[in-house]
Amino acid sequence: MRKISIKYISKGDGSAILCLHGLGLDYNSFLPQINYLSDKYKVIAWKMPSFETGEIKEMSFKNLASAGFELLDSLNIKNCHIIGHSMGGMIAIEMALLKKHRVKSLCLLGATSAFGGKDDTFKNSFLQSRLKPLSEGRSMSDIAKLNVPLMFSKNARQTYIDASIKAMAETSENNYRLALECLTTFDKRKEISLIEQPCCLIAASLDQAAPSKTIKKMSTNIKRSIFHLIEDCGHMMQLDKVDQVNHILRTFIK
Repeated sequence: MRKISIKYISKGDGSAILCLHGLGLDYNSFLPQINYLSDKYKVIAWKMPSFETGEIKEMSFKNLASAGFELLDSLNIKNCHIIGHSMGGMIAIEMALLKKHRVKSLCLLGATSAFGGKDDTFKNSFLQSRLKPLSEGRSMSDIAKLNVPLMFSKNARQTYIDASIKAMAETSENNYRLALECLTTFDKRKEISLIEQPCCLIAASLDQAAPSKTIKKMSTNIKRSIFHLIEDCGHMMQLDKVDQVNHILRTFIK
């Protein structure tokens, strides 16, 4: 079994919660939630498997979901709640559809059921814009300093912004490229109605990566879902509006 990088906190003796971060980040993007929820729950937060280290053979959502179940197996966890942010939320959807009996509930933060429109116009434009700085010789540190602040509101804590910049800056260029290409393949528009688990969808009013109207519409296609909109908040909502997100998560999971 491949070893997946994790940060595992086991203060609580209740149900397990698996936290899946977004593209170019790491488990520190869930640090406030780990600290808040670990009093009652077993909280596991992974660092998304790396192609370069052999944790995953090919960057695909099916392989990432399988790696998530392998991680749970290694910890002898039969089922869990999943909190997924952005691309991590897409992996969570994949896991919920792949092995329904192993996923108790889903909390999707800034995550949609598909990437982009129904044709490749937006996908191609997105990839070109994200990869252009690398082609021009920019470093991952440059990209992090440019992109990360745009995912927060103006009132967000600078320490959380700095930590997120650091995480993205430390992401390898190759893994970043592979993850971007993988991201643009996600499309579960038709399958989303097959999700049977309780599902909490959280959107942010300032989020341009996952627009709130898209997430609200998505919630209408999931049978057992609840929708929350957080005002004056960016894409990194779990770090941008910590108290609001924590309250929603605890209430829902409880």
